[in-house]
Amino acid sequence: AEYMGELIEHSRDLMQHPAVTGELKVISGSSNRSLVTKICTRLGIKLCECTIKTFSDGEVFVQVQDNIRGADVYIVQSTSSPVNDHLMEVLLLIDACKRASARQITVVMPYYGYSRVDKRSKDARQPISARLIADLLTTTGAQRMLTLELRTGQIQGFFDIPLDHLQFNDVLATYISENIQKLLLPTDKLTIVAAGKRATMRAKYLAEKLQISWVVVDGRKGINEDDERRVGVVDETDLSMLYLLGDVRDTNCILVDDIIDNPTLLSQCTRLLLQHAAKKVWIAGVHGVFSTEGTIESLFQTGVESLIVSDSIDCSSYVKTFGDRLVVIDSSELLSGAIRRIHYEEKLEEYM
Repeated sequence: AEYMGELIEHSRDLMQHPAVTGELKVISGSSNRSLVTKICTRLGIKLCECTIKTFSDGEVFVQVQDNIRGADVYIVQSTSSPVNDHLMEVLLLIDACKRASARQITVVMPYYGYSRVDKRSKDARQPISARLIADLLTTTGAQRMLTLELRTGQIQGFFDIPLDHLQFNDVLATYISENIQKLLLPTDKLTIVAAGKRATMRAKYLAEKLQISWVVVDGRKGINEDDERRVGVVDETDLSMLYLLGDVRDTNCILVDDIIDNPTLLSQCTRLLLQHAAKKVWIAGVHGVFSTEGTIESLFQTGVESLIVSDSIDCSSYVKTFGDRLVVIDSSELLSGAIRRIHYEEKLEEYM
């Protein structure tokens, strides 16, 4: 009777997850091991043992220690700084898994580097870097991709393999609702601000989710220098001046963008909002690249209350320096949930 009970229970599992034939294995690159550890904890599995080292001449060596023959392997690696080393790691890990007879290889890339160049510019003598990286991953042996907030949606079309593009907006909206919106007085207003045209869709979505208003900080060349909304020249973003589309007087503002890297544009946007009588300004992004030295300090010096990013890139060293003013939101629940659903071939709509 006990054996029959176990057999019935096993049959139910097969009916619920009929397509699963490989064991779920997760391998971590060196870019963000803390995130991968949290993902494995949520999945209830042990992280695969893997050796990654760099020889004195700069060559990268990887070796997977666990048996992955016939397994469904998920390689988690963000191509953050040092970008080329981390990219080489993931390519070598893909090849190692392929040669170790893994059943399926999925690359989980929370931050997809080289995404800034995704089309040809007026000067045609340059690469389309985002497409090249897609080709490298696919040719090496990746059979599926899982990413978090690509810089542009069109990058999905660069892949000839299935790609699942996760959105961070719902997680960000939950944080804003529970940690900023609830703490404001009933008379206080909260406004989402898009840091340029690229961020308008994110700002609109967050505003609708939180049922608040949203405005845009935009930039154009040739605006009259006497325009009272003028802030100054932003050379790094090729904008001659910025101006505000909307009203932020006596409101608390959350300035949103996807990548937090060079501080110039966000600093100028913050100054513009404060000049227009905004009470407080928070900055919220997805990927905390912070490649420019002094980025966080510069943003705080302009009057930003706090900086909010995901842990798609390891920011632990910055948290030690800036404490509670740098808020890092855990993305492991989102990523582990997506990995579980992909493994059991379930729907992913609520994550995308």
